[in-house]
Amino acid sequence: MRMKRFRLKKRAQIGLVVIGLFVVLGFASRQYARVDTGRLIVRIDSVDENKFVTEADVVGLLAELKNADSSASPLGLTNLKAIERKIKRYGFVADCQVSRDLAGNLVVEVQQRKPLGRIAARKRGCYIGFNGGKMPLSDKFTARVPIITGEGADSLYRPDTVAKADVLTKRRGKPVLELLKFIDADPFWKAQIAQVDLDRYGNVSLYPQVGNQVVELGTLDNLELKMNKLKLFYEQIVPVKGWDAYKKVKLGFEGQIVCE
Repeated sequence: MRMKRFRLKKRAQIGLVVIGLFVVLGFASRQYARVDTGRLIVRIDSVDENKFVTEADVVGLLAELKNADSSASPLGLTNLKAIERKIKRYGFVADCQVSRDLAGNLVVEVQQRKPLGRIAARKRGCYIGFNGGKMPLSDKFTARVPIITGEGADSLYRPDTVAKADVLTKRRGKPVLELLKFIDADPFWKAQIAQVDLDRYGNVSLYPQVGNQVVELGTLDNLELKMNKLKLFYEQIVPVKGWDAYKKVKLGFEGQIVCE
């Protein structure tokens, strides 16, 4: 009886070892996969119809990583995690997942970064990403986002010589990022605000798509209150006076909308 129990225990241990080997092999097949057939499938998530990343870009990045024994195609012996790391370093990519399907196809799924504004500065033109990171400009696609202008635009990011060059400055950059998120979250503001002008003191003026008036916000404190006042201007004053009745709308005064 004891011998029988010992044999059963031994078989159970062997079974666990076999299962463990399958798990290890399965994990390894996710890291490295060799196929002689199959095709490349690229899926790109177009955030707000942005087209910063194309299938040709992905193919080019794969070509840089193809192995020495796979001269015809990057679909041979491939480190899938290395592909992910390579594509994630591309300036317009937020995330990337690479896998093999059952047919042996190499599937690359790319999530693009989302820009909120475009800095038109003399020194460092770039996009401001959704989380505040710096995005490069593209020679293939221009996102429809507010343009950031003015003397204060150059100070939104730290100088390129410091370690964290891609981080918005706290004093100027963070409030501007909150303004851009506020605009992006509301379809009306997203369609209406074309330009954000920032002076050297941190005062902000908005230039709309429709109408000739300049909207002076002042500093970006009490942002939601000021934008609510601006919405009242568009909803209650513009229908009565017309779009071109005023050249300036000042929102920096407490409890007032000053129109000139």
